Amino acid sequence: MSLISAITAPFRRSVPRPEDRIEPQMPASASRSFKGAKIDRLASTWTTVPKPLDAEIRTGLRALRARTRDASLNNDFVKHYLRLLKSNVIGPQGIMIKPRSKDDSGAPDLQANEAIKESFAEWCRVGKPDVTGRLSWKGVCDLFMETVAKDGECFVRKHFNWPDNDYGFALEFIDAEAVDVTLTRDLGSGRVINMGIELNEWRRPVAYYVRTVSAIGDIYEYNGSRYKRIPAEQMIHGFLPEAVMQTRGFPWLAVSLMRLHMLAGYEEAELVAARAASAKMGFFERDPSAPGDREYEGDEAADGAMITDAEPGSFEELPAGYKFQSFDPQHPTSAYDSFIKSNQRAMASGLGVSYFTLSNDLTGVNYNSGRLGSLEDRELWKTLQTWIIDLFVRPTVEDWLASALLSGKVQLPGGSRLPPQKFGKFKRIHYQGRRWAWVDPKKDMEGHGLALDRRIESPQNVIIERGGDPGEVLDDWKEWDKMLDERDLKKVPVQPVTEEAEDGEESQEQ
Repeated sequence: MSLISAITAPFRRSVPRPEDRIEPQMPASASRSFKGAKIDRLASTWTTVPKPLDAEIRTGLRALRARTRDASLNNDFVKHYLRLLKSNVIGPQGIMIKPRSKDDSGAPDLQANEAIKESFAEWCRVGKPDVTGRLSWKGVCDLFMETVAKDGECFVRKHFNWPDNDYGFALEFIDAEAVDVTLTRDLGSGRVINMGIELNEWRRPVAYYVRTVSAIGDIYEYNGSRYKRIPAEQMIHGFLPEAVMQTRGFPWLAVSLMRLHMLAGYEEAELVAARAASAKMGFFERDPSAPGDREYEGDEAADGAMITDAEPGSFEELPAGYKFQSFDPQHPTSAYDSFIKSNQRAMASGLGVSYFTLSNDLTGVNYNSGRLGSLEDRELWKTLQTWIIDLFVRPTVEDWLASALLSGKVQLPGGSRLPPQKFGKFKRIHYQGRRWAWVDPKKDMEGHGLALDRRIESPQNVIIERGGDPGEVLDDWKEWDKMLDERDLKKVPVQPVTEEAEDGEESQEQ
């Protein structure tokens, strides 16, 4: 044996003889693979390669956005869904603020809070919150909500030192199409421009590239490939992320868009067929076995085809040599209603709302099912309220407050201005979204009363849940008592509703 062979011998693997080899055995659990991962004739067209969501958005965003915008103009359900978002997430007054600043002793600074609230209400009027001068704060919130749902995202630029209002702050809405989804470049050192948004090495937005519009017409016309670079601190980019490393948003109706389009076409076809069926039309068919010695005296089309109008309760003699062939389509079919409802339920699930809320169909809805569906819808609305407050409302209000304090427009009753140096104190604000009337006021009030008695709920939370402000409620009661005293009227305490009173009311109603 050579020296090298002697040294390497302990490290060499021995080659087993053929009769000593053990054939590998498949584990018993191998046959239990994921059914959803199988590739067979039933799943031959189903993708097996995962792709980043940005890749899907880059190729499909413009088509999705165009079709969603068209549906928002022409589809009843889409129009109703967008109204639901605005009326429930935003509410009749928009997202309102309730300042909660405190003085050095920890007590609420009532005068400062009231000054901030009054100044914000002044800025909320039509003509001040946005650069066009057409929107109020309610309109701004509505436009942001609808744009995010319809386009999948909304771009809002913040303008400081704005000259057209006293507070020096206004918002500019930018069409999402102006942020070029095809603009992608590598800037080096980990920085990239991905779909019109400049990102650093941590994928944090640094700037937005907005195409400059050169003309306004029936289509988007841009000034070549010129872009305006807007720093990220001046821009609010609102969208709901659904995947890691997602840069742009896509329309919320994407999952239901094809079903909406096909269902609209089906309903239109059924409507046309039903109209044709109600007319009970027919055709003149030549009868070779009948003599044709009488000339036709009715109307004729340009190509010579015979035409006649049908009138209720009348019968006409057919022209000689012709017989009548009826055309009697049976539409809509008996399965029409159930087919429409099943598709509407699927669309409602895709949009996250209950079927009867989306379709306005209360057939078969009782108290329990209606209450359950309404409560589920309200949880969705409150979730979206939290999202829009965190992403859009709070940053906007804080920027407005900083600008308002610097401009000296937030003043106490004596005329003194709130100091900008205490911005950290004054930005303590509670944001109140819309709340809804109780489904069953009596039962819900009894439930709140029981929770208050057992100290598992507070009066403040009950008032806030109803959309009120605890301080304002107490101030209203104090003012009411004062008005009673001025008129020498007795204060009548609120009496609890007893079972005897309920029975008496029911007997009176009967």
